[in-house]
Amino acid sequence: MAQETPETSPETSPENPPETPAAPSANATPAAAAPTAVPGGNARGYTDIYPIDAVLDRNENLWVVDLNGHAVWKVEQGVPKIQVQGSNRHRQPLNRPRCLAFSPLSPVGGTPEGDSTQHLFVGDTSTREVYKIIEGSEPIPMVAGKIGVPMDLAFSQDGTLFIADLEQRAIWQLKPGASSPEIYIANANARGLFVDGEDRLWVVSQNAEQLVRYDRDRNPTVLVASRTFEFPHQVVVDSQGVAWISDGYKKCIWKFKEGAAPEIAITSPLLQNPVGMLLYQDRPAVVDSHAMAVFKTSVEYQIEEWIRLK
Repeated sequence: MAQETPETSPETSPENPPETPAAPSANATPAAAAPTAVPGGNARGYTDIYPIDAVLDRNENLWVVDLNGHAVWKVEQGVPKIQVQGSNRHRQPLNRPRCLAFSPLSPVGGTPEGDSTQHLFVGDTSTREVYKIIEGSEPIPMVAGKIGVPMDLAFSQDGTLFIADLEQRAIWQLKPGASSPEIYIANANARGLFVDGEDRLWVVSQNAEQLVRYDRDRNPTVLVASRTFEFPHQVVVDSQGVAWISDGYKKCIWKFKEGAAPEIAITSPLLQNPVGMLLYQDRPAVVDSHAMAVFKTSVEYQIEEWIRLK
């Protein structure tokens, strides 16, 4: 099997998942009935909260996926609340939610023409599925369980959803209105995906070629051709074309500018296991699963705590 993640204990033992999720908020969208969490952990020693990826909606509210809590949190005015509660049972919807992305405002996933709603999509490793989330409804499976282990999601400008599948080492695409995904890039071995302002797909890979960019014709440009990062997770690309890559083992964020070698750009004692990446005010922000927090960066690219889940 592919190289495991630093969060090996919960993520690589899907047969023995945490049995108690975080308590949902009153308006959380349910995926299945779930009991209240045991404060501080459970019988297997896992913490109840394990943030692993995050995204902003069009109103700049922060959404954070919680692997151990089987949940998605929404942060409004600095207050985190569980918005989507998954199941605490293995192979039930959103038992191991791993990644998330918002659709662009163009129609996607079968939404009617002219629908301006931005929908949340969540990848779940337990059910090998990507779910579309609609408030007040059960999660809608989008790929009929045809993928392996979804590690990251990204949307192109036309609403095509890209899925990084670590188990099958492929990148899938789900076109707007399609009922089934298809292989987009085989043997990509991708962990992280990002679509930049030019609609190009950036891929953080477990292959020796650790950073690759694909144009819309699927032509690859190898950007980092040899193993440089210790354990890369995700990538974001700012408006200047600078790529930022989280590295869980190195406990840092790398900076890459085309034509130059990658360099460690952001370090902090606050970073324990930087995993998920997003852009905030065109600067990198990172989810740290062990710190149970999301960190943003200042204009001087210094790490600052943004929100801590509790």
